[in-house]
Amino acid sequence: MGVRPVIDHTTSPPEKIKMLYLNQLQLHTLFKMANETCGFSSKTRAALYLLVVLIVVAIILACTAIIVSTVNRGPNKQEESDISGADVQTDEVIWPSVPDDSENVYRFASVACAEKNCSAIGVQMLAEGGSGIDAMIAVSLCLGVARSLSSGVGGGGFTTYYNREMMKPYVLDYRDTAPAVANSTMYINNSRISPNIGGGSIAVPGEIAGTWELHQKFGKLNWSRLFEPSIELAENGITLNAYVSGYLPDLIDSFDDQLKAIFTDPETGEIKKEGDTVVFTKLAETYRRIAAEGPQTFYNGNLRDDIVADLEELDGQTVFKEDLENYKPEVREPLQSSLENGGYKLISVPPPSGGVVVQYILNILDGYEFTSSSVSPRLEEIPSTATTYHQIIEAVKFAYASRMNLGDGSFVDVSELVANMTSSEFSEEIRQKITDSRTHNVEYYGVTTDARRTTGTSQISILTGNGDAVSTTTTVNYAWGSKRMGKRTGIIFNNLMDDFSMPGKPSWSNDSWVAPSNSANWIEPGKRPLSSMSPTVVVDKNGDVVMVTGGSGGSKIITAAALTLINRLWFGMNLTEAVSRPRLHSQLLPDNVLYENRFPLEYVDELLKKGHKMEFHTSNIPVSDSVGIYEESILGVGDFRRQGAADGF
Repeated sequence: MGVRPVIDHTTSPPEKIKMLYLNQLQLHTLFKMANETCGFSSKTRAALYLLVVLIVVAIILACTAIIVSTVNRGPNKQEESDISGADVQTDEVIWPSVPDDSENVYRFASVACAEKNCSAIGVQMLAEGGSGIDAMIAVSLCLGVARSLSSGVGGGGFTTYYNREMMKPYVLDYRDTAPAVANSTMYINNSRISPNIGGGSIAVPGEIAGTWELHQKFGKLNWSRLFEPSIELAENGITLNAYVSGYLPDLIDSFDDQLKAIFTDPETGEIKKEGDTVVFTKLAETYRRIAAEGPQTFYNGNLRDDIVADLEELDGQTVFKEDLENYKPEVREPLQSSLENGGYKLISVPPPSGGVVVQYILNILDGYEFTSSSVSPRLEEIPSTATTYHQIIEAVKFAYASRMNLGDGSFVDVSELVANMTSSEFSEEIRQKITDSRTHNVEYYGVTTDARRTTGTSQISILTGNGDAVSTTTTVNYAWGSKRMGKRTGIIFNNLMDDFSMPGKPSWSNDSWVAPSNSANWIEPGKRPLSSMSPTVVVDKNGDVVMVTGGSGGSKIITAAALTLINRLWFGMNLTEAVSRPRLHSQLLPDNVLYENRFPLEYVDELLKKGHKMEFHTSNIPVSDSVGIYEESILGVGDFRRQGAADGF
């Protein structure tokens, strides 16, 4: 039986050293009192005093070394105990407790996303007889208000839809596109525009066009009905939560006047904080116009004219009237992979989505035939379980290396690469390159180019009463996109142009090697940038939906989605545990492995032995709001990492 000491993380390292110093002063005082009482000779006093000083110095040095070691590895809250001063007796590695999911088990349907209010709106649409697509559209509009930093009608996304009755998937790409004036060198040596902030960073928004097309094919409720709850929410205001308000202090100075006014007190000028109310009056009016007039007003009508007028007033306009008129969503061939281990089928969106990368990771790992015993928590199995995580990391590295050659399939031929990534034979060849004893340098994984790092998104996962599933990921890219809001429309515009690669501008290098820029992802008019968004539906051999998932949080979406799938499908965890289990992340460039707080240090130490550059990640690795089958019911899980929430009935 192992004994794990309880480590106190409630006091900072400097405070601990200060306490040790104070203890030294107390010992000095005690020595002085003893001397006065016993009358030691001068030689005895000197010897005793020297002995005390040496002992105290040794204690300080030893404790300082322990403290520094603990800080460098990062805290592990699982080493704390509710019983102060007691040792925890266990013969297993301690993982965090799983959140109570009893309130999120439903009989008929469930919706999971980043905001409880938005999940409830989706459920309301389902209860009124709406389809899963109706619910998704209503949730997307809500997130444009409640999670304006991550998504909105000024951005775009991807949707994977599965019709259970027909056992047929459908995927739609309504990612933002580069405007007509765009070219691969437009940002190089150009101080007038930037790819990540201001008017020059904006791509042509696709959310309204995409959701309209989905509604035309699969919607049941009136288009205008889907807008009503979010119009009310925008007008009456939302209450800022800790997650959204936490971004404001660092970003508020980069906002334009319109956006800054939304998030500051009009009387004091102070930044709004958690618990304050935020109102989106102009966005509510824009929602009303789209609800009444349809998408044509956004791309070809009066609202389009107002959008263009808003863009003309921004710094470095690149999107014009013709760009909006010419925007079209793309129906893509569903991307499907079959897994031998468990007999599951994964369904997602092809490039420029990241769905193929998630599938590739699982295809590589399929041959290991993972089970729950592959991640045994028993102390004697620490090396074996660490090897399982090592194998996952290595598969992720190979997958990210291939991702660096992907791009918009309408502009570059990625068909052969995608075919390989979804092929069990090719994946087996890659699996044979994984060595269980050690990791390798970046060139070993076949890196030929760089890959842009993406940022914020919103995930929506829905499972309906008739067995249909919807997985949607939307984004404005960075938090609040371009940091620009339309004066007339209240639309927060994306900065999706930053997701393209640029000639001669690698996003990563080290002292000995530079990754060339990914030419497949260079800017062209009408092109969609490469994305990590991976909306995924999993079905079993009978065609029944097992799980609906995806992720939000930029380039780490892929590992968040993959690990959630692995935890649920192979490691036998229920969905709540699969989502909440602490995660690892690697994307090959940079060549380190991030681990979340609460990830057991026993495995970190073993991975270090295999040569991984382990790095404690001070914030949470991206979220995975998911819905899945739980015994005879439906379980919805909103990822706690971004205060996500599920609802259902």
